[in-house]
Amino acid sequence: MHTKGIYLQTIIKRLARFKIYIDRARWYYVLIQFFMIVLIYFNTMDFALSWWHYPMIFFAVIFSMIIAGFLDRRVGMIREEQRFYSTENPVIQDIVRRLKEIEKETKI
Repeated sequence: MHTKGIYLQTIIKRLARFKIYIDRARWYYVLIQFFMIVLIYFNTMDFALSWWHYPMIFFAVIFSMIIAGFLDRRVGMIREEQRFYSTENPVIQDIVRRLKEIEKETKI
C-alpha cells in the first residue's frame, strides 16, 4: 500500500510538471494565434499588404506586448498576482506556519 502512494505521488508530480510545460507553451501559441488573427483582419478589410507589412505588424504587436508587460509590472499587478498565488500554495502556507511557530517559540 505504501508503494502505491509513492507511485501516485510520482505520477502527480510528473503530471504537474507537464501541465506547467503545456501552460507555458500555450502562451506562445496564443501569441502566434493573435498574429494570425491580425493578419486575417487586415486581409479581409481589403488593405493592400505587401510582404514588408507582415514583419512590421509582428514587431509592433511584440513591442506593444512588451510595453503592456512593463506597465503591468510598474503598476504592481504582477506582485499582487504572485502574492495571491503564494497564499494558495500549500508549500508556502506550510513555511509561513512553521515560521509563526518558530516566532512563538523564540518570544517565550
